[in-house]
Amino acid sequence: MIGRITDTIKQDHREIEACYQRIINSKDRDEQTRYQNLFTWELARHSIGEELVVYPAFEKHLPDGIAMADKDRREHQTVKEKLKKFQNLDPSNAEFIPAIKSLMADLAEHIKEEETNDLVKLDQALSNDDSVSLSKTFDRTMIFVPTRSHPSAPNKPPFETAVGLLTAPIDQLADLFRKWPHEGQQSPMDGHTGFLIAELLLTDETFKSQIKSVTGLTLHPHAEKCKELAKLGVKIVGHEPGRLKHTVQTLQQIGAEVMCLIPPAHKEKFDITMEMIEAAKKAGIANVCFVSSAGCDLAERDKQPHLRSFIDLEAAFMASKGESSTPTGHSPVVIRAGFYAENLLLYSEQAQKEGILPLPVGTNHKFAPIALGDVAQVVAHVLCGKGKHGFADQHRGQLMVLTGPMLTTGDELASAASQALGTDLKFENISEAEAKKVLHSQSESDESELQYLLEYYSLVREGKTNYISTTAFHDVTGGHPQEPVQFFKVYAESFHPKHVAKKRKTSK
Repeated sequence: MIGRITDTIKQDHREIEACYQRIINSKDRDEQTRYQNLFTWELARHSIGEELVVYPAFEKHLPDGIAMADKDRREHQTVKEKLKKFQNLDPSNAEFIPAIKSLMADLAEHIKEEETNDLVKLDQALSNDDSVSLSKTFDRTMIFVPTRSHPSAPNKPPFETAVGLLTAPIDQLADLFRKWPHEGQQSPMDGHTGFLIAELLLTDETFKSQIKSVTGLTLHPHAEKCKELAKLGVKIVGHEPGRLKHTVQTLQQIGAEVMCLIPPAHKEKFDITMEMIEAAKKAGIANVCFVSSAGCDLAERDKQPHLRSFIDLEAAFMASKGESSTPTGHSPVVIRAGFYAENLLLYSEQAQKEGILPLPVGTNHKFAPIALGDVAQVVAHVLCGKGKHGFADQHRGQLMVLTGPMLTTGDELASAASQALGTDLKFENISEAEAKKVLHSQSESDESELQYLLEYYSLVREGKTNYISTTAFHDVTGGHPQEPVQFFKVYAESFHPKHVAKKRKTSK
């Protein structure tokens, strides 16, 4: 139940303080990194949420509200500048603890003043309904704001709103590849492919007028991202694998006309996805878009079994085409998404500390990474397309292969990064064994997902990814997919070199 605005703000304050205590009391650098990310995520969102929602309320409802809001914005600016420095420090840096202590000294004084004076006055000026409504607006706003500190951005609406909406997707995609605490704390990245598609459907003017409602079936209904989607209006439904009849009933009760089926990041990915294909068929959902994997048709069952399993999933999905007992095969679409460019963020630690991009792709062959947001754009267009027989005629029955627009070797990828960053980044060809150690130490992904990455890298080394497939993207969206140089510009903060006295970490 959502309370008054004062209660919501105070709860945020306590969570920020708890993260701070975990950081300064820990002697473990990995734990400090995790809580550093969470502290930054909490404080950046909270600060901008206050500036967009709470401070305008001060100005509207309080006699001294304008002066009060201006003072709080000045204090926020100091905190943002210190957070900008802290969020980019490695725990091994001698400035790490002093930086957060200095930041927290300023923040603690600001929190005290807010809770004992500013918020008290606002609460007295608002009715209970108005206060609860403001609290709901604050929660919804924090879904869209940046999750890292950008002190050079404006701190007043409407300019802060515009800059925030441009910056937030960049921060949130980078969040997918940062480390987060384990203890009962779901990281803000659960189900990120599905999250991006659902968010796009509900927030982009191109799509939201085309849909009635969105329901999300998820293995982690209490994940932070699911909570954020719920605030946007998504009905979140927990999925329990192994209960086919129950899943069919759930789909029928939802009354969905369109379904996007995304294999989950789970060790039982294949079985769970096969069950969902069967459930969709039994529930009679006519329009289903299945997100598969580019390269699965070139994978060999003994060399790349995880990749090859997508062929079996596609076959099971398309098999309903000839079954008269279900309408599911009437309007199918398969989208084979290529190597996500955001996977390169897994190596941001090496880029920042050593100035290298270490990938097990060999030195001669090429691949064409595609931005995750570009895949989400295509899927959203397909889901919203309408034709006489279900999906839009230009989409219905299509097998779409999506890659980025530029074929690159490892050296060419590093060159694109260097051009974007204005600094020299070198490619380093590493062995699969070393890549496995790096991925295990720096990624929170499921083991099966890491194996999928390693298998895709092996396809690159075998020369099986030397192709570009952008026709589907152009035809469906009318645009052009993101170029590698632009990708590295967008994520410049994650790749730009830092100077720390620490060797590459390859094992826990």
